[in-house]
Amino acid sequence: MPKKIHNDVDQRIAEAVCFERIRPAFQPIVTLTETRIVGFELLARWHDMTLGEVSPDVFVPAAQSRSLLGLMTFNLMRSACQAAVSWPGTFYLAFNVPPT
Repeated sequence: MPKKIHNDVDQRIAEAVCFERIRPAFQPIVTLTETRIVGFELLARWHDMTLGEVSPDVFVPAAQSRSLLGLMTFNLMRSACQAAVSWPGTFYLAFNVPPT
Protein backbone atom coordinates (compact mmCIF):
# COMPACT_ATOMS: atom_id res chain seq x y z
CA MET A 1 0.00 0.00 0.00
CA PRO A 2 1.39 3.48 -0.86
CA LYS A 3 2.97 5.49 1.95
CA LYS A 4 0.27 8.19 1.68
CA ILE A 5 -2.43 5.62 2.48
CA HIS A 6 -0.46 4.50 5.55
CA ASN A 7 -0.18 8.12 6.68
CA ASP A 8 -3.91 8.65 6.17
CA VAL A 9 -4.67 5.48 8.14
CA ASP A 10 -2.38 6.63 10.95
CA GLN A 11 -4.30 9.92 11.08
CA ARG A 12 -7.77 8.31 10.98
CA ILE A 13 -7.31 5.21 13.14
CA ALA A 14 -8.13 6.87 16.49
CA GLU A 15 -11.43 8.19 15.17
CA ALA A 16 -12.26 4.83 13.60
CA VAL A 17 -11.62 2.97 16.86
CA CYS A 18 -13.30 5.49 19.17
CA PHE A 19 -16.43 5.77 17.02
CA GLU A 20 -16.51 1.99 16.38
CA ARG A 21 -16.16 2.27 12.64
CA ILE A 22 -14.12 -0.92 12.61
CA ARG A 23 -16.89 -3.50 12.51
CA PRO A 24 -17.12 -7.24 13.07
CA ALA A 25 -17.65 -9.63 10.20
CA PHE A 26 -18.52 -13.26 10.85
CA GLN A 27 -16.79 -16.11 9.01
CA PRO A 28 -18.74 -19.38 9.43
CA ILE A 29 -16.90 -22.35 10.91
CA VAL A 30 -18.32 -25.56 9.50
CA THR A 31 -17.92 -29.12 10.74
CA LEU A 32 -17.18 -31.33 7.76
CA THR A 33 -18.51 -34.50 9.39
CA GLU A 34 -21.95 -33.01 9.98
CA THR A 35 -21.84 -30.26 7.32
CA ARG A 36 -23.29 -27.65 9.63
CA ILE A 37 -22.19 -24.34 11.07
CA VAL A 38 -20.79 -24.79 14.58
CA GLY A 39 -19.38 -21.34 15.12
CA PHE A 40 -18.15 -18.08 13.67
CA GLU A 41 -14.73 -16.49 13.58
CA LEU A 42 -14.81 -12.77 14.21
CA LEU A 43 -13.00 -10.72 11.56
CA ALA A 44 -12.30 -7.01 11.82
CA ARG A 45 -13.32 -4.90 8.82
CA TRP A 46 -12.97 -1.18 8.23
CA HIS A 47 -14.59 0.71 5.39
CA ASP A 48 -13.53 4.36 5.54
CA MET A 49 -15.60 6.88 3.58
CA THR A 50 -12.45 8.46 2.15
CA LEU A 51 -9.98 5.56 2.03
CA GLY A 52 -12.43 2.81 1.11
CA GLU A 53 -11.70 -0.70 2.39
CA VAL A 54 -8.67 -0.69 4.66
CA SER A 55 -6.94 -4.02 5.16
CA PRO A 56 -6.42 -5.38 8.68
CA ASP A 57 -2.76 -5.74 7.67
CA VAL A 58 -2.70 -1.95 7.62
CA PHE A 59 -5.09 -0.84 10.37
CA VAL A 60 -4.10 -3.34 13.07
CA PRO A 61 -0.47 -2.15 13.19
CA ALA A 62 -1.73 1.45 13.09
CA ALA A 63 -4.00 0.79 16.07
CA GLN A 64 -1.18 -0.96 17.90
CA SER A 65 1.26 1.90 17.32
CA ARG A 66 -1.28 4.31 18.88
CA SER A 67 -2.04 2.00 21.84
CA LEU A 68 -5.60 1.49 20.54
CA LEU A 69 -5.47 -2.24 19.92
CA GLY A 70 -6.99 -3.17 23.28
CA LEU A 71 -9.91 -0.78 22.84
CA MET A 72 -10.46 -1.91 19.26
CA THR A 73 -10.49 -5.56 20.35
CA PHE A 74 -12.89 -4.84 23.22
CA ASN A 75 -15.25 -2.90 20.93
CA LEU A 76 -15.25 -5.68 18.34
CA MET A 77 -15.87 -8.42 20.91
CA ARG A 78 -18.69 -6.47 22.56
CA SER A 79 -20.34 -5.70 19.23
CA ALA A 80 -20.02 -9.30 18.03
CA CYS A 81 -21.51 -10.70 21.24
CA GLN A 82 -24.38 -8.20 21.13
CA ALA A 83 -25.17 -9.26 17.57
CA ALA A 84 -24.85 -12.99 18.21
CA VAL A 85 -26.91 -13.16 21.40
CA SER A 86 -30.16 -13.00 19.43
CA TRP A 87 -29.18 -15.59 16.81
CA PRO A 88 -31.02 -18.91 16.99
CA GLY A 89 -29.12 -22.11 17.64
CA THR A 90 -26.04 -23.16 19.54
CA PHE A 91 -22.61 -22.14 18.29
CA TYR A 92 -19.43 -20.48 19.45
CA LEU A 93 -17.58 -17.32 18.53
CA ALA A 94 -13.84 -17.45 17.90
CA PHE A 95 -11.68 -14.39 18.39
CA ASN A 96 -8.11 -13.99 17.18
CA VAL A 97 -6.53 -11.74 19.77
CA PRO A 98 -3.01 -10.34 19.36
CA PRO A 99 -0.57 -11.49 22.05
CA THR A 100 0.07 -7.91 23.10
